[in-house]
Amino acid sequence: MHLFDIFNTFKRGKIFARGLSSGSGKSVTIGYSLYTVAFGIENLYEFALIDFGHVIFIFSVFVASMVKLAERDKNPSFLLSLIKSPPIIGVLGGIVVGSLGVFENMEGNYFIQAIYQTFKYLGAIVVPLICLIIGYDIRFSKQSTGSAIKVVIIRLFISIVLAIFVGEILLVKVFKFDKTFERALITMMILPPPFIMPLFIKEENQKDMQFVLNTLSLHTLISLIVFTVIFSVFFTF
Repeated sequence: MHLFDIFNTFKRGKIFARGLSSGSGKSVTIGYSLYTVAFGIENLYEFALIDFGHVIFIFSVFVASMVKLAERDKNPSFLLSLIKSPPIIGVLGGIVVGSLGVFENMEGNYFIQAIYQTFKYLGAIVVPLICLIIGYDIRFSKQSTGSAIKVVIIRLFISIVLAIFVGEILLVKVFKFDKTFERALITMMILPPPFIMPLFIKEENQKDMQFVLNTLSLHTLISLIVFTVIFSVFFTF
């Protein structure tokens, strides 16, 4: 669904981010809301461009790797898992359909629009549902909270330093992107890890499950604070 939007708007020089945000179903969707509020809907394509590579990686290499680890006894083929991944099939299908202009020709069809709007509304509730599921299993304790906060702080420090370095050197100086893409990359790197991570933890590993759930929850809260501080105090571009 999201790829139809993206590739149709490449022709106009910007990425239409709405579909990508509704199709992510993970923590990055929070980034779309933050970026829109902070920099306006007209600049959301900057974040969508950065997120596009992230979506491809998460739903191909990352998911396929996690599936292989979770089912290592069955010894599934990594390449086969990659090819059979629904998001990857959607990506390839979206590229083909979008480049051929098929979706543009169907925009006036009320039946197609009804289907599109239905998926759009369904996509909008994915992240709240994931947050409810994560929150239901959270069990905070002094030890687990302390460990989770340490992980979040270390991860954010490394991510922000890396984002500034890559954004300034690679995006701005090497590829001659506008400096606003650096802020999009920083926003991406501030966000918490994918919310799908607990899905790959076995039920018997309750200690690991609680640690991941606590870390994701605290990371989400701290990310909101860090984003506000960074783009209101340190960065104004």
